[in-house]
Amino acid sequence: MLPDSVQGRLSMVDNRAVVVAVGSSAWHDEPTPRAVVGDRVLVTKFAGFIAKGPADGETYRLVNDRDIFCAITHEESDNG
Repeated sequence: MLPDSVQGRLSMVDNRAVVVAVGSSAWHDEPTPRAVVGDRVLVTKFAGFIAKGPADGETYRLVNDRDIFCAITHEESDNG
């Protein structure tokens, strides 16, 4: 049996995420940002910090810009 804190962290292991905000200094040394708000992205496994939003109570994963590999532009469905 895993404690709630561990189960919560394991649920955030998925390498896919949706960008909800981008800081002003993200990718400051690259010609174009790797992602913008609304993009589905691939992130480094276990990267970031888990936090609850104070206004909405939702759980968010805060990651460094370097932990985002790329935007996902197309995914194959599991049904074929």
